[in-house]
Amino acid sequence: MCYSLPMADLSLYLRPEEKQIFDALDDDIKDGWKVEDETIEYSERPEELKMRSLMFKSDDENLIQSLEKARSAKTAEEVQGVFEELKSLPQSIALEAFFTLGVSGLASFISSVLGSAKTDDDLQGVSELSMVRHALLESNTEVSSPS
Repeated sequence: MCYSLPMADLSLYLRPEEKQIFDALDDDIKDGWKVEDETIEYSERPEELKMRSLMFKSDDENLIQSLEKARSAKTAEEVQGVFEELKSLPQSIALEAFFTLGVSGLASFISSVLGSAKTDDDLQGVSELSMVRHALLESNTEVSSPS
């Protein structure tokens, strides 16, 4: 991603199935990474994602096409390609795009990038995506929880 956090501040917030992918990676790449269990279970309703899509404002046709590719991606290679396109975005636009994709879209990115991770930079991307998803999950549950 074009923005980054110091590696010491990064954790991987992983669901059980993602943790299995991480555990299968070479020990050299896993060394030094802190894994936190992602325990929040929530997915946006289709109508919520539709509303987010309608609210998303961008004049960048390439970005809009990338989001459409992300929604329709069926293979890990397709998801990885979209991730490569999106990681060069400025932080504010990337966060809005990830909000628009929602928790399930981010989970697809996380699994795909994690499954093909070969370097610490790859895991840093996974960490950043997992932190965005974690924050989105926290926000979603706060908004949907009765007060």
